[in-house]
Amino acid sequence: NWDMNLLLAYNRTFDKHSVNFTVGINTKEDYSKSGFALYKGFPSGSLNSPNYAKEIYEKPSQSEGKSRLFGAIATVNYSYRDIYLFDFSGRIDGSSKFGSDRKYAPFWSTGFGINIHNYAFMDSYKYIDELKIRGSYGQTGNVNFSDYEAKTIYTMNDDQWYQTGAGATLTALGNKDLTWETTNTFDIGAELSLFNDLLYVKGAYYDKRTIDLVNDVTVPTSTGFSSYRDNVGEISNKGYEFDVRVAACQTKDWSVIFNFN
Repeated sequence: NWDMNLLLAYNRTFDKHSVNFTVGINTKEDYSKSGFALYKGFPSGSLNSPNYAKEIYEKPSQSEGKSRLFGAIATVNYSYRDIYLFDFSGRIDGSSKFGSDRKYAPFWSTGFGINIHNYAFMDSYKYIDELKIRGSYGQTGNVNFSDYEAKTIYTMNDDQWYQTGAGATLTALGNKDLTWETTNTFDIGAELSLFNDLLYVKGAYYDKRTIDLVNDVTVPTSTGFSSYRDNVGEISNKGYEFDVRVAACQTKDWSVIFNFN
């Protein structure tokens, strides 16, 4: 396998503004190949080369898989006076694992944050180290299946030869419309740190919904198959998360910290 990333970044701070901008591409390939053969009837353990075997048990087999992915990405981060924070990212990905009509899909995400502790009026609250609210919404794609799920596959009948050569049997029904599994995530929360980080509290609400899950769809056996792969699944996951950290004791030599989640 190989994986290549090429990124171009630009960063600038002027007056009370700070901007980070990045563009890039990502391309990768995964390839695997394996073979299997079972030999029987060796005269002794020391004579273990295949040519000493009495027979090859059943026919040797071989399998291989290859997948490629290409993606282009752009991100921008902006902050004003280190109080108002904003970021946006977008990318488009293409994978050889999908159907011929749906290889590429766009994804994006955006987020915001407000560092309330950096307001001028917060200077009178010296015991507050950090007070921040944040939120985000975005989409991600998933490739969670084997290399050839979307492809129509034939198996060569090489045990029998005909006048025109070897025959082939249709063994998997491809789906040219098979596309990416997409996860949409909404997250909003707040963070609070007090007394030189002796107490830290973080809370958040999240709603994560995955659509177009790849699954088996039952079809009439009169088609010659019992199922094929399609984007039919959906999962919803939502809830609350809380994190609390208490530094009960901190000295030059040792510390005692309690964490709760």
